[in-house]
Amino acid sequence: MNILVAEDDVASRKYIVRALERYGAVDGAIDGIEAVDLFLDKIEHNESYDLVCLDIMMPRVDGYKALDAIRDIEEEFNIGKRVKVIMTSALNEIEQFEPSKEHKHDGYLMKPIDLNELDQMINKMGINN
Repeated sequence: MNILVAEDDVASRKYIVRALERYGAVDGAIDGIEAVDLFLDKIEHNESYDLVCLDIMMPRVDGYKALDAIRDIEEEFNIGKRVKVIMTSALNEIEQFEPSKEHKHDGYLMKPIDLNELDQMINKMGINN
């Protein structure tokens, strides 16, 4: 499985990357711009990510804007199977971040990330190899 993690906080990014390495290869991005660039580069090389984890609040480009760009890339390149996306945030109001058509993501996890919840979400998405 190929995974992309976009998280501006270094400690949080390392924690999530380490947690996900047991599932496959993990690339880390420091913000939404780098995440979109990595996603596009992967597509241009006829590869893809199976899972993208995006922090909502990042500098330069936030997680939702990055997700919009990722969905636009999928549409532009006629990608039939959308990448699964988990949004992450330290915000407490989880109800407003539940998956919806307008948000275009598949799940939401509050930080600090509970590894059991992360595993359950990956299994529920059916992307665990």
